[in-house]
Amino acid sequence: MNWRDYTLAEQHRLSALGTGLAIGDMMQQTIEILGLAFTAAGLGRDEDALRLEGAVDAKWRELGVSHAPRCPRHGASATSTQPVPGSARRELRLPSTKDER
Repeated sequence: MNWRDYTLAEQHRLSALGTGLAIGDMMQQTIEILGLAFTAAGLGRDEDALRLEGAVDAKWRELGVSHAPRCPRHGASATSTQPVPGSARRELRLPSTKDER
């Protein structure tokens, strides 16, 4: 897979989510949805990314998951809605979306 091929990554995540749904694995489903949030951010769909991250965060709280991945630089949960994907993209020096130009 090509690095930054977010469209292809999204297809893979959707396929994996389908598998998670078929076998009823809730944690796998949330991980794939979090992956879809990352790909949405990569595709410049920041609002979708934030909604998906928020949904995963809510589900993890409902399930009592206390080990959400931590962002090493900021110490924030990967599902925290505090950082805006566009600002994170700038910090990582990734290409900006058309809306940020």
